[in-house]
Amino acid sequence: MASAANAPYFPDPFRQNRSFSLTSWSAILATALFRCWHVLIFFGVWSTVISVVSSTIKDLGIASTLLTIMVYIMARSVGTVLGFVIFYRTTSSFERYNEGRKYWSQIVYATRTISRLIWFHVPGTLLTLVSLETI
Repeated sequence: MASAANAPYFPDPFRQNRSFSLTSWSAILATALFRCWHVLIFFGVWSTVISVVSSTIKDLGIASTLLTIMVYIMARSVGTVLGFVIFYRTTSSFERYNEGRKYWSQIVYATRTISRLIWFHVPGTLLTLVSLETI
């Protein structure tokens, strides 16, 4: 086990008795934005460089006919993937439904069996029980 001195620092943004600025800073440290700021800056700089190069040095645009073909291909690919996802979810849902139906039928069968067992082995009235004891 790691000691408290060597443990990584994860601030608790809900701890009481602190100043507002310290609480705000702790809340910022606890968010996912603080953990992935370097990735956001990288892609922001990358897209800025691409935009500047495209507008000043060399046009990086795509021809409109190629763009329509690419959009068509991407839409077909997304549609196919979406179809597989929906098919998988439907199949797994049906399997869960079918398994639940089997378990429910087992519960019904066990309930009927125990009801039949009680019906046959428990006397119907108290008089029957008393008359059997006197015999």
